[in-house]
Amino acid sequence: MSGHVMISYQWDSQERAVYIRDKLREHGYKVWFDLDDMKGDIVDAMADAVQNSAVVLMCMSERYKESSNCRSEAQYAHKLKRPIIPLLMEEGYDPDGWLGFILGTKLYYKFCCDTETDVDGLLKGIKTLKIGK
Repeated sequence: MSGHVMISYQWDSQERAVYIRDKLREHGYKVWFDLDDMKGDIVDAMADAVQNSAVVLMCMSERYKESSNCRSEAQYAHKLKRPIIPLLMEEGYDPDGWLGFILGTKLYYKFCCDTETDVDGLLKGIKTLKIGK
């Protein structure tokens, strides 16, 4: 599978999202990240990012659920049947509504506690998808 790893997150989770981006890049993955790659029209850039992704990392929190841009990215990834790996960014958060629907029964990784351990699990999860580097 070719394409990049797209990180979809809400700005309150930016510090952890940057950490995840850096770790993935250290392991040779091409990562689409808004701070680096957002150019031109925001909606066009987000759509292109999802369309050209091999997997979308969905950084879940209450604020993520409330963000219209995050919702658009997640729903478009779901519509295009892109693999979605959910990352829990808020301790005790239980996704419901549209976010709970997209999450379904997917395995998620916790990024609200021990980040290093979670990165190891995430890397294994991405590796199972056989995404090219």
